[in-house]
Amino acid sequence: MGLPEGANDYDWTEGPQHNVTIGKPFAVSKVELTFADWDACTNYGDCPQISDSGFGRGQQPVVGITWDEAQRYAAWLSRMTGKTYRLLTEAEYEYCGARRNADGVSMG
Repeated sequence: MGLPEGANDYDWTEGPQHNVTIGKPFAVSKVELTFADWDACTNYGDCPQISDSGFGRGQQPVVGITWDEAQRYAAWLSRMTGKTYRLLTEAEYEYCGARRNADGVSMG
């Protein structure tokens, strides 16, 4: 995880590069959170109203939410479905597609 020193876009927040073990399987959504999804949470009163920043709502992906707001959505979805939903850890996110090779080129 992280980038090796000397990679094209290396900065101190990306290092030092190190191995990470993901201890148990996890599932990841195949699609982004849409405004239709978010608005359902808002209609229940569990998520705040947010702007679409002019991109439109409906099936457009949600933009401009904070980490805390995303946590609120995941908690609401868990309550609604009876299943546990959460945000990915940094290691899980990197494993799923944000990984980079030694040159700093995206692998995902």
